[in-house]
Amino acid sequence: MVVVFVVDVGCDTGILSIFCAQDGAKQPNAVDASDIAVKSMLGSVITARDHWLKHGGLILPSNATLYMATVTHPDRYGESIDFWQNVYGINMSAMLPLAKQCAFEEPSVESISGNRKWFHFWRFLSL
Repeated sequence: MVVVFVVDVGCDTGILSIFCAQDGAKQPNAVDASDIAVKSMLGSVITARDHWLKHGGLILPSNATLYMATVTHPDRYGESIDFWQNVYGINMSAMLPLAKQCAFEEPSVESISGNRKWFHFWRFLSL
């Protein structure tokens, strides 16, 4: 089977689009308008599906499971907060309240190996 049209949403380096071209895709399209490190791709994938996926077309992977866990990351805390105690030899601890507010306004998205057993996690979403 030769794929005629491919849209690689969130392509990062575009390597999957290149593989598709090497495998015979006539028109691979690599689309990426987000930060390469952290993404929430569901909305983009749904938009691409609704606009370009032909009847019988495939979305790969076709399913996913999102797990969530609460963990303490002392190194991250040190990088974000303790840093202000001594900034190149200068005590900047007056910045601590603002640093704490800013550092933890947004959740931290981390990839954690599934073989870690030192925390409790639960299934948040299955698609």
